[in-house]
Amino acid sequence: MRTLILYDSKLGDLKDGGAMTPNVNNIYFSFEFYNNRNPTEVRDLLRHEFGHVLQYKRYNSFDQFVIIVSSIYSAKYLNHRHSWTERQANTLSYKYFRYPSNWNTEEFPLDNYYLNTLNNVQNFD
Repeated sequence: MRTLILYDSKLGDLKDGGAMTPNVNNIYFSFEFYNNRNPTEVRDLLRHEFGHVLQYKRYNSFDQFVIIVSSIYSAKYLNHRHSWTERQANTLSYKYFRYPSNWNTEEFPLDNYYLNTLNNVQNFD
């Protein structure tokens, strides 16, 4: 059984509220920044980042690499929260946590097409 570890990081944008999940074992974000936020914001971010963990568990090494590169690219050049990597991570987490009614779709939008695809799969986990 793997353990998911949260790391305090001051790397780049992470100190300003960003977060990064480079693999199935680690989530990096700024504890200092989130100590000054409301608990709901912290919960929402961690649910989203856990979605990236779920992505990595579903895909092979090459696909994981594509997800990481695409996510970094969208963070730098595109509307990051609406990129396919971020919406897919949100959707996986949303399904994993059994469709929470308090999901913040404004900050963490879902991919309804992908969600319907997941709902048609018998063994999600």
